[in-house]
Amino acid sequence: MKKIFSLWSKQGQQSPGFVTSLRKIRGSVACDTGSIDESFTQPRYHIRARQLCEIHKAASRGQVDKVQQLLFHKKSGVNHRDTERRTALHLACAKGHLKVVRLLMSRQCEADVVDNEGRTPLMKAVQYQETECAFNLLDYGADPNVADDYGNTALHYAVYNGNMVLITKLLSCGANIEAKNKKQLTPLLLAINVKSLKMVEFLVKNKADINAVDRHERSSLIVAVRSQSEDIVQFLLQQSIDVFYRDVFRLTAKDYAINSGYKA
Repeated sequence: MKKIFSLWSKQGQQSPGFVTSLRKIRGSVACDTGSIDESFTQPRYHIRARQLCEIHKAASRGQVDKVQQLLFHKKSGVNHRDTERRTALHLACAKGHLKVVRLLMSRQCEADVVDNEGRTPLMKAVQYQETECAFNLLDYGADPNVADDYGNTALHYAVYNGNMVLITKLLSCGANIEAKNKKQLTPLLLAINVKSLKMVEFLVKNKADINAVDRHERSSLIVAVRSQSEDIVQFLLQQSIDVFYRDVFRLTAKDYAINSGYKA
């Protein structure tokens, strides 16, 4: 990154209020990375069989004949919820049981029903990277733009997992490439935070806004510098991005680079 910032003014020159602003940052919420939280790191269901009714047990085990039998005899409803507001479709998607997913969809189950964290079956399929289940849900008409309690959409989770196949499918099915979660991260800003140049290039190619900012008004370039992603910084500098843009603390990407030990 030492050579990259030679595009700017004199070596080591800092913007007005640089020291004061950095002191503010060190003692504030702005010290957080702004990217990875429990919504991404703890996505998995804790499935306790004793808490489930028969259709949920059968769906989580992939017992398609059992699910069909329960529905035929009306012993369980196709949209019945468990204690965590999950349906059989949520559990089938989380476990990757495609035959159960197809059966439930053929019985007009609700595709966009949400669990106690606001997540749809599609989100669970994407989180667990069950690609075939996700594809079937999208083809069935599942909404890719539902946001969970964290503000994340299925596209956010696909980006976090680095699943280019799912990202491509979601975009082709109308996923909002500019959707912002509660940290005001678009999929592009999230891709920068997880340091994936391949995803950044792909999203920009698909018209993602490189001028999007997070909740601290950090631009994509500032986020890349803070993440110490030199290849992404280089790529963004080739996109005619505003190198003099200042965040809420009145700092530029160059200021953050100098603070990290790089010379401009």
